[in-house]
Order: sequence, then C-alpha cells, then structure tokens
Amino acid sequence: MHLVRGRANTVALGVALGLLLWIVLMMLAITDGVLHRMSSLLVVGVHIRLLAAIPLFFFCESVLDPRVTSFVRSLVRSGVVSQDALQTLTISVARITRWKDSWVPETICALLAVLLWWYGTPLSRFGTTAENVVGHPAIGFLTGQWYWTVCMTVFRFLMLRWLWRLCLWWYFLWTLSALPLRLLPAHPDGAAGIGYLDVVHAHFAPLVVAISLIQTASFAEGITAGMMPVEAVYPAVAATLFVDALLFLAPLLILTPKLWARRVKGRDDFMNLAERYLGRLERKWVGASDAPYDQLLGTPDWAPLVALKNIFGDVCRVRWTPASPRLITQLTIAALLPMAPLLLIKYPFAELMQKFVERLAGL
Repeated sequence: MHLVRGRANTVALGVALGLLLWIVLMMLAITDGVLHRMSSLLVVGVHIRLLAAIPLFFFCESVLDPRVTSFVRSLVRSGVVSQDALQTLTISVARITRWKDSWVPETICALLAVLLWWYGTPLSRFGTTAENVVGHPAIGFLTGQWYWTVCMTVFRFLMLRWLWRLCLWWYFLWTLSALPLRLLPAHPDGAAGIGYLDVVHAHFAPLVVAISLIQTASFAEGITAGMMPVEAVYPAVAATLFVDALLFLAPLLILTPKLWARRVKGRDDFMNLAERYLGRLERKWVGASDAPYDQLLGTPDWAPLVALKNIFGDVCRVRWTPASPRLITQLTIAALLPMAPLLLIKYPFAELMQKFVERLAGL
C-alpha cells in the first residue's frame, strides 16, 4: 500500500492504522446510536490511543532508527571502538538487527496482547473508558466490543513491541559497555566521545509524549467519573516522570563505569603532562637568570599552557553519564506538556481568564 517509505519511515502506516480503527469505531457508534457520547471526557482515552498514541509509536520508530544507525557508524568512524573490538561490535549489531526484524518476538507480543484481552476483560480497570465503552448498555455493545477486542489488542501489541525494542537497545548499550572503548576525556561533547547517545535518546521524545498522553487521558476519565480526586494527579505525575526516567535515562548509566574510569585516568594523565611542561617552562624562564625579557614577551611558550588549562578543565567536566542536562530537560518537557490540560479540569479556562482580567484591572 506504499505506507512504508524507504526502510524506516512508517509514519503513514501508523496514521492509517489508528485512523482505520477509529473510523470503524465511529461507524459502530452511529449504528449503536451513541455517537454523541463519544465526545465525552469519559471516553477521551479512546481517541487518544487511536489517533495520537499509535501514530506516535510509529513516528518515534521512524526518527529513532536513523539516529541509532548514525551512532553505530560514528563509533567506527571516530575509532571509539578499536579495530580489535570491531568484529565483536559487528556481530552484536547483526544479532540485534536479526532479533528486531524477526517474526518470532512480534508473534509473542501479539499472543501476549490477546491474552491480556482474554484475561483482562473481567478485571476492574482504572479509569472509565473500559467501563463506559465495554458492556455498558448506554454506550453500545458493538462499539464496546470493537474497541476492547480489536483496538485495545492492537494498541497493546504495539506497546509490547516497543518494550521489546527497548530491551534490544538496552542490550546494545550493555554490549557496548563491555567493549574496550577508546574514550577521549578531552572530547568537546562532554562524554568522552560517546555524546551522540544524547542525540539518540532525545529522539525517544515522541514515545514519552505518547505515554504521557495515555496517562493524561486515564486521569481525565477518572476525575470526570468521580473515581479519582484531582489531588491524586500529583503523585501520579511524579510516578510517570519516574517511569520515563527509568526507561529512557537510567539505561545510559550502563556506561557510567567506563566514563568515570576514563575521567579519573584522564585527570591523572593531563596532570602529569602539565607538571612536565611547567617544569620545563620554569627551568627555561624562571631558573635562567640571564633570560632576556624581550624574548619573554614574544615567546609562544605560554600559549600551550593556556590551552592545557582549558583541556584539563574539559577533562574534569566529563559527565558520568552520556545524558546531558539538555536531554533531561527535553524529556521532562515531553512528559509534562501533555499533562498541562489536566489543570483545566480543576481550574476551568473561563474561570482562569476571569480571574486574570479581574487582577489585571484591579477589580
């Protein structure tokens, strides 16, 4: 159907899949005579999962895969992975690629999604999407069955598929940490030459947004149905941030021992270099009583000292994780921004604007 462009761009496939599921759901809602109820906040999770989360799953895959490929190539091009370890890296990448493209894990994910549908139906569910859409006579039988049986099964399959891909990425980071890497503590990226991992993980932002949108929809459903107080959102938001950090930042800690060891050794190496250079500089200019001052003013001997000082500062600032403050900020914003509309539940927009105008006008 030409929905996959090139080898990695699957955005059109994600949009088409989510839109197809949603259109069928709306048609069944018309058949059941409950179309007007589908605009309620009680079922906002239906639209979020199909029209936003599923396309974001595919969008994240499309933007992330090229970055991962570029990172692996940069490891070879820059010499971070030595020639002796290059074969090990090649074998590891080939193995992970084979697992990623294999039908076996995706079949397992599909079976798990079906099992979750089979055993999850009789369980009580957080939020009210399931309660109001499935098995509720006022909502409609066909609409509920389509959503719970087909839409949620597809959604869970894609979620489990992403979990598998994350496991493969974590395995790659663990394999990389076991290689004899040629890290450069004075590298300007602040991570001894593997700072491009910061760029790679920044492209997990669409997945972070999808997770936050799903959580926001569940919170909105629970608050609207009266099953969840607004104050309960705050610890839930903190829990969401914790899970995001665990999924997308904590794996980078695998490389912390390598970076820390290289930072310590780099400080020792450059301190020894500085001591040797300063010793020679002192013997040449300070220890020589007959050193001509006109030559001292024009000598280039002091320029390397300034450069050495700057390099030593860079070595001391090597991060203990490839994650930079910018990456942490980006992922935090991606997690919190979709949750901002929850404030409008407790503080309606019209009320906020009225208070703003009153304060501005001094009324």
